[in-house]
Amino acid sequence: MRILYGVVGEGMGHAIRSRVILDELTRHHEVLVVVSGRAHAYLEEALRHRMRLQKIWGLNIVYEDNEVRRFRTLLANARGAIRGWPANVRAYFDVARSFEPDVVVSDFESWSQLFARRHRLPVISVDNIQVIDRCTHPPEILEGHRTDFQMTRQLVRRKVPGALHYHITTFFRPPVSRPRTTLHPPVLRPRILEAVPEDGDHLLVYQTSTTNTRLPALLRDTGLPCRIYGLRRDLEADEVDGSLLWRPFDEATFVDDLRTARGVVSSAGFTLMGEALHLGRPLL
Repeated sequence: MRILYGVVGEGMGHAIRSRVILDELTRHHEVLVVVSGRAHAYLEEALRHRMRLQKIWGLNIVYEDNEVRRFRTLLANARGAIRGWPANVRAYFDVARSFEPDVVVSDFESWSQLFARRHRLPVISVDNIQVIDRCTHPPEILEGHRTDFQMTRQLVRRKVPGALHYHITTFFRPPVSRPRTTLHPPVLRPRILEAVPEDGDHLLVYQTSTTNTRLPALLRDTGLPCRIYGLRRDLEADEVDGSLLWRPFDEATFVDDLRTARGVVSSAGFTLMGEALHLGRPLL
């Protein structure tokens, strides 16, 4: 079977989860991956010898002062689309001509879903975000946030509509409210399953954006050694600044820092949440 697999490029969690699934799919099927953003470099390094990867343009989120800026996000994506959409159209015809998939799998990725709709192919959704739309949430959780929740829910609903089935990874079990939906535990990479937890003294700090300028001072005030990922994207090697150790992303080093962490401080990341829970690391 030929599978077109779409991976959204915002953050790294979608790529890390998809790599685990792709490792299994390529044992029995021919797979082409379409992926955007930083996720492309990660998957290309890991999988380029086993499957074809097609880089596409994808939407991005703009952060300022550690908050999502809706208008700036809209403006940035409108500008990006001027160059991105022509490249995506070329990729569309290339995939249609050279691969001819039988089924599409989407990890919250829209290009592959649109390809499937145009060619009348079945779509299988695999992600954690569909829990917002396809499950029932207690009113006390939504209280004070109903407008934001409804806006987010509509966005999620339109991201991968009409899938044959929705597989949702989750570490909690809300009631399923829509058909063709199944809940699953988080997908963990082999390095995490093989890792042995140890109690260390440091905090592992992971940020999905570079705009939280107040965070370094707050971390220094803890008096604890901190190993920081994601806040600085220009690093090629470790940099030490007192109790702060700035690190470029390296999977083996990151997993070792996680398994030995005293605790985890993270701005986001469902994948990291699942890994921290599995290893018994406290998470803020």
